[in-house]
Amino acid sequence: MKSGVWTIASIISNLTNNAANVSHYLKNIQDTFSEVNTAIVTGAYNSTSFDLYIEGIDEGLSGMLFAGMLVNEWYGKIIVDPNMMKNISYFIIQRGMASGEMFGHDWMMFENPNLPGCYDWGMGHGNGGRF
Repeated sequence: MKSGVWTIASIISNLTNNAANVSHYLKNIQDTFSEVNTAIVTGAYNSTSFDLYIEGIDEGLSGMLFAGMLVNEWYGKIIVDPNMMKNISYFIIQRGMASGEMFGHDWMMFENPNLPGCYDWGMGHGNGGRF
């Protein structure tokens, strides 16, 4: 998920007064959030452009949330729908808590995408560290 790259690109374009590029990058961000939100709402957790099962949840979604908040703050208006960010936040928390419960814990855990079957506790790693 490239929302962070597009966020920085949009800000640089904004600083250099390139309105066409700003619009292009913001549309990419909005489309990515929309696609991820639709996948969460419909339960279709993977598609050709992302996988929310392991890699997406560990490596992309929390970064997307920060990109969404940053772009909304930077431009002083709603670029990314806060309801989409809410859905993604709840999805991360619910998936992390479900993994933790699977091991008898009451904290978030996320499977490490580089070590299948290895779960890291959330407070110092990935998404959990950000929550």
